[in-house]
Amino acid sequence: MQILRSFLLATILILLSTALVYAHQPYFEDTDTTRETPQRVIDSDVSTALYSTLESATDEDWFIMRGQKGQNLFIGMTIPQVEGHIDFDPTIALYAVDGETPIATLDPTEGTVFLEPFSNTAYWQRQRQRFELPESGDYLVKVWHPDGEVGRYVLVVGEREVRGGDPQFRTKLKSYWTPVIVTEAVEAAPPVTEKLAADRQSFRCRLMRFVFQDEAADRGC
Repeated sequence: MQILRSFLLATILILLSTALVYAHQPYFEDTDTTRETPQRVIDSDVSTALYSTLESATDEDWFIMRGQKGQNLFIGMTIPQVEGHIDFDPTIALYAVDGETPIATLDPTEGTVFLEPFSNTAYWQRQRQRFELPESGDYLVKVWHPDGEVGRYVLVVGEREVRGGDPQFRTKLKSYWTPVIVTEAVEAAPPVTEKLAADRQSFRCRLMRFVFQDEAADRGC
């Protein structure tokens, strides 16, 4: 009987932990999102965690979600406690259904520490706000950093807890939980214009006359 009770208790704990792990539906930005190709939030009422990255100084991430008139839409942000991220503080903007009119801008706030025991990870919770949507339609959300800083963040949408999300969450989290490395672009050589080509030829001829004197004409000068 004692063994049976222990087995049942262990089973219940496993089921509870699984449900809690997926209280937020986690998804990753597998490809960079843009205004033209925003990442779709399946249900803006369901608690969804979008693990994303600002990869360059000009990077802007865009998300799109369906909202209903009168709905209280929750939007928040957490920053993973990855090396170099303690001061990383992106800005969020919510746009109306016309895709052009900003409803609100969520400026960064001082972070409070949040521990997630099941994935054994820690975050800084930053801006969090609810909006009463004025009409039904698709709403856009933009995330960027005004100073061009790069880093990782988690955009949180919705509050209703429903199991789901990326089944490869734990595997993808390992590679996500690393600092962002920015590779400096190598400046391309300037194009060879007619003037530049003429200047090079002139320099070559002067050099040839200095070295070969009378033989310079025979060498194309």
